[in-house]
Amino acid sequence: MASGSVEDEREVGAEQAALIERTIGLDRDPNMTAYVEEVGRRLAAQADRKDIAYRFYVADMTAPNAFALPGGYVYVSRGLLALLNSEDELAGVLGHEIGHVEARHAVKRSQAALATAPVQIAAGITGIAASVISPKLGAGIAGAGETLTQAVLAPYSREQEREADRLGQQISARAGWDPRGLTGLLDTLARQERLDGDAPPTGFLATHPSTPERIAATAAYARTLVQAPPDPVAKNRIELLARLDGLLVGDDPMKGTFVEQSFLLPNAGLRMRFPQGWELGRIEGAVGAQSPDEAALLMLEPAGVDTDPVSVARAGSKRTGVDFLDGARNTPINGLTAVRVELTVVGRKERYWLSLAWVQLGRVVWSIVGLAPGARVRDYAAIINESIASFAAMSESDKADLTAARLRVTQAHADETLESLGQRTGSLWDANQIAVANGFAADVRFAGGEQVKISLREAFVVP
Repeated sequence: MASGSVEDEREVGAEQAALIERTIGLDRDPNMTAYVEEVGRRLAAQADRKDIAYRFYVADMTAPNAFALPGGYVYVSRGLLALLNSEDELAGVLGHEIGHVEARHAVKRSQAALATAPVQIAAGITGIAASVISPKLGAGIAGAGETLTQAVLAPYSREQEREADRLGQQISARAGWDPRGLTGLLDTLARQERLDGDAPPTGFLATHPSTPERIAATAAYARTLVQAPPDPVAKNRIELLARLDGLLVGDDPMKGTFVEQSFLLPNAGLRMRFPQGWELGRIEGAVGAQSPDEAALLMLEPAGVDTDPVSVARAGSKRTGVDFLDGARNTPINGLTAVRVELTVVGRKERYWLSLAWVQLGRVVWSIVGLAPGARVRDYAAIINESIASFAAMSESDKADLTAARLRVTQAHADETLESLGQRTGSLWDANQIAVANGFAADVRFAGGEQVKISLREAFVVP
């Protein structure tokens, strides 16, 4: 985007938006998406730039976050929506992100962050032979998508944040929302940061540092603005909470979830059981498990679409220089077409035993990689191969095991505390998290009838 033209901005924005959809994903709840789009549309009508078309999305992220891309792509995460207590706050954060686009901060950030990306990406891309030769799960798989996503979400400077705050508050006020909404949300995010303790800031707090000075500055600036006559989409907090009711606040089971040691992926209709006692984890585009002593690992990832296991294995051989088909066997796994092979390769420090499988389920071929030090094959071969043999299509009983954490709205009883309300309702959130999510004081005692956001674990129905 050397020329910095609007056409270049739109092109880069479209490319980055496609990347966000592939790597982070979008929430598909049509009601929530429509709500965010409507608030965003009214804000965009008050923006100064008319050379771009603003678009608004709900990002499928559990961390509270919001970000904008060149060309007017604006995102707010599920995790941030769960912390809202007024529509003014939603307008404030969307206005802030519009402010970044108005000032072309997203363009400047992309130019700076992506300047070094080709080198980082080249260093991160490795073939399967290099990827698995590591005692740490996924240590060799950096992937271009992760590197680019980090570049897209690189932080802004403090002055850029201040400018986006001011522009966003101006836009919110012109559109009829209280410009103090941004201040309220920043205060909630600061409370969430304190609640998280020593953990490094994530999401919005990682890329938009929230400081007492910034909170005070937005509060003071709001007092200088004239708010247009309000016409909110959700007329009050009760209507807002009704729109938030049912929001996913944990991982989306459709994108994969662990039930004890089994990984279930409804999107693909698959299940696989990992060894008991192994640490389960995710890396970009894959899931896996690591033995307690960190010596062995198992990884599962999609390897091909609209092809067959032999072709995928052959392509892997060409890419890595390792002949995976030498000694390979056509060995069905639970009725699914599969190719399996065991081999020994020379790693960075020692020899490793690999157990590889390519299994076809529907249109997708899945790659399963088991690894152990060559000297410890007897310790791990049977355990790894048993897990590989567990790969199968999901059953109805598997689907019945799925659960999801959702935001629900309940009514407080008279004289209840946050702790007693949480215990009565079975909330996954503790008293401190309920306080932050609802903007309550930690020692609140309810009069009765107040609307309170909590989180409940519920059965998940595969659509």
